[in-house]
Amino acid sequence: WAFGNLYIRRSVSASEAAVAQVRTPRLIIKGENIKEIACGRYHTMALTHYGCLYSWGIGESGQLGHNRLQSNEFPQLVDYIMPNVVGRIACGDHHSFCLASIRYAEIHPEVRKWKRIQDLLLQHKIHERRVHKELSEGLRTKQILEIEKQREELLQDEADRQKNDDEQNKKILINQLVMIKNREDIESEIGNTLEDLKRRANQLGRQVREADEEQQRRPKHAKKKVAPKKKASVSVHTGRSMASEKVEGGEDLPFQPLM
Repeated sequence: WAFGNLYIRRSVSASEAAVAQVRTPRLIIKGENIKEIACGRYHTMALTHYGCLYSWGIGESGQLGHNRLQSNEFPQLVDYIMPNVVGRIACGDHHSFCLASIRYAEIHPEVRKWKRIQDLLLQHKIHERRVHKELSEGLRTKQILEIEKQREELLQDEADRQKNDDEQNKKILINQLVMIKNREDIESEIGNTLEDLKRRANQLGRQVREADEEQQRRPKHAKKKVAPKKKASVSVHTGRSMASEKVEGGEDLPFQPLM
């Protein structure tokens, strides 16, 4: 809660800032477990129990830590210090200090989700402030509470979005597992085919070796068949003629010398 002279308009320098004299406490931050507050001349910082840092007010010297010289009417998380856990804070007139832990390499997904909700609520506050320009003293506690009621809706929307993302990731994972299973089946089929080809090649090689061994066991020079000899006819030379006659019955005539 805050009261007194409060900065209520976005500007660059303190000379251009609009300040309202708030006579009753006004809600500034709700439900963030604030444990420490530090104030400078024209800016304020708030530290949560979980080590998150908020800042708002005049930022002409960069004292808000938002990487710009513009001012903030509403508390905003200091993004740059988010990977650290802040333990102590202090403010000067135009500067700020904080004592923090070592910087973590990554921010937890739950912290990122919470950060998105905070940014959305801040955008709603800025929008309401632009709509209700007639509020010379800025947003009142009633408007702040109405915006805070949207936190539950935003959390539900974030849960639905996370559920959809989980379902999409599940489908992607199932598809990847199916592809891996199909790949394993293909590799198994290829392996079986290769084993079959290898078995056939071994069988063919064994048959070739057996044929070679059988060829080697045979004699190198096989005996040639002898053709039967033909009977020679007897030639008889006479003074008159040369004759070779056979008598009936196939017997040769006896040799008779000439007288």
